[in-house]
Amino acid sequence: MMINLKDIISRTSKLIPIIIITGSVIYGISLISVFTFQLESCDVILFFPPWIYSLPGFLLLILLFFNKRVLWGIGFILFWLCFLVLFQEESKSIIRGLFVPWPSADWVEKQENGDAIRIVSFNCAGRDIETLIQNEALKPDIILMQETVNPDQINILQTKLFGDKASSYTSGDSTIIAKGEVNLSKNLPSHLHYFLPARIRLHSGREIEMISLHLQAPENGYDFWNSSCWRDHQNSRERQQKQIDEILVYIKDIPPEIPLIIGGDFNVPAGNRILQPLHDKLQDCFALAGIGWGNTMLNDFPVMRFDQIWASGHFQPQAVVAKQSQASDHRMVVCDLITKR
Repeated sequence: MMINLKDIISRTSKLIPIIIITGSVIYGISLISVFTFQLESCDVILFFPPWIYSLPGFLLLILLFFNKRVLWGIGFILFWLCFLVLFQEESKSIIRGLFVPWPSADWVEKQENGDAIRIVSFNCAGRDIETLIQNEALKPDIILMQETVNPDQINILQTKLFGDKASSYTSGDSTIIAKGEVNLSKNLPSHLHYFLPARIRLHSGREIEMISLHLQAPENGYDFWNSSCWRDHQNSRERQQKQIDEILVYIKDIPPEIPLIIGGDFNVPAGNRILQPLHDKLQDCFALAGIGWGNTMLNDFPVMRFDQIWASGHFQPQAVVAKQSQASDHRMVVCDLITKR
């Protein structure tokens, strides 16, 4: 029996679009499930931002168009665009940045009247105060530093930005500087070294409970084919979850009338499942008012928003932006808040 090569090629060419379409559907549904339900077993996948996983999907689209499946291709384009809008927060913040000026004239007026504050959070990698000094024009009210610099540099920074109108407190690798009084809220056991709580009294008379946070560094292995990689990421996230739980225990005792802000290097991607309990008392300021590309890690190629600022309902987030740094591997976060009366 003669084998008809043309017939085999014809049948195979008809199967290719079916395989691509089926694979795209399975791939898309799997990603939606992972990012919707935040499955613990998939922590290594959740470590990376959703847009990275859309790239193979768009690649499959090209193959569909090559195979003249135009309608299917258009359908999957819409699917991936919806996926990015739903799960990639930068799609919203970039659009917001096109229409929202920063800083707004209304916010500037409120800051001058003591009804708004600006917070800067920055992991300065133990050396980078130039970024903060060069952004003196930002006129921050509070600065949170992780992997802080030495005391002499802190004094230089404090004097340069605030003159004699500020105070600071340093513990572990964190520093809080504020235009007002900064006092340690509570002496913590040594195993809670990853966060620094302080009670701040601004010159306006407003008191704020402020926490500078630096969670444990995440697992950085990416050999997905190795089961130990998946296990290591899950274990790393569990350790960070324990740290978040300990912070929740601490903030539970803060009187509800006291405004609360937590900022710093969370070392976990924004929107991750371990941060969900924070929503009971706090709001992710960038998620509500982020402008532009808000990722902070790495400084030269920011693909993850490790550095975050969360605030209680006493504040209305007005704008949050990320600014490139000079010598750190993190970008600096600038958060503008309006105080509610």
